[in-house]
Amino acid sequence: MSFKSSWIFRGASRVLTALAILAVLGLATPSASAAIAISYNATDVLTSANTSGSGTTSVAVSPTTVGNFTLSLTVTTTNLSSSAGLTSITTTVNNTSSTTDTLDLFVTGQNYIAGTSGNFMLSNFSVSGTGGPPANAAVDTTTASSWVGTTNGAYQMSINLDPLTGAPTSTTPLTAPYAFNGTPPGFGPNIFWIRGSTDFSMTQQLLMTLGAGDQASFTITTSSLPSGGPTNVVPEPSTMALAGLGALGLIGYGLRRKARSA
Repeated sequence: MSFKSSWIFRGASRVLTALAILAVLGLATPSASAAIAISYNATDVLTSANTSGSGTTSVAVSPTTVGNFTLSLTVTTTNLSSSAGLTSITTTVNNTSSTTDTLDLFVTGQNYIAGTSGNFMLSNFSVSGTGGPPANAAVDTTTASSWVGTTNGAYQMSINLDPLTGAPTSTTPLTAPYAFNGTPPGFGPNIFWIRGSTDFSMTQQLLMTLGAGDQASFTITTSSLPSGGPTNVVPEPSTMALAGLGALGLIGYGLRRKARSA
């Protein structure tokens, strides 16, 4: 092998090796990130944030006053090609007034990337809660709802995952679990839909009525994934191209080692 051809071979091998590394990185981490907005009555924004990168990230709302309520909230979002999830945990919801009142809380997440265009998607949601202290079974009630936005709109309600309604199981100065409807209780139905060409959004609503001085806490989780499961996700053309470049890079690396040992 001449010096010139050897130099070209070494240069090409280095480029292919670099492309292999980029390909592996590209296959491991989707590029999209989720945007979260939290509001009262879907208009008065409490907070919004663009989560950094993909994977699982969280946004927290410190104890804040909304109307006659004090509220603490943590929202966690999972944004992967194999699955998307939105979980809202209200650690404290307290009606500080002297009368029964209602708080209508919305959480929306955008830019979810699970699945590809034309995939059948499976979406569902669940809710659980605890009333108190104190809790009043005759007054306190909460309806949880969730939707998928098929064209990625904030608070978009294209697909209704069906509401779930619950109340404390007893009136007590301490705490009592909420009993929600659903099969099993607290779980909405599985809804199938066809993935479009754009990313999608997911929105949650907690419509909470509490008696004077009553408190509660809730966890609502919405998930969407390709209906065949994570193993059936069809790679996008760009992903297949990266995989091909990665394979070429590894071949080039092996040939370079072989040339050195010759």
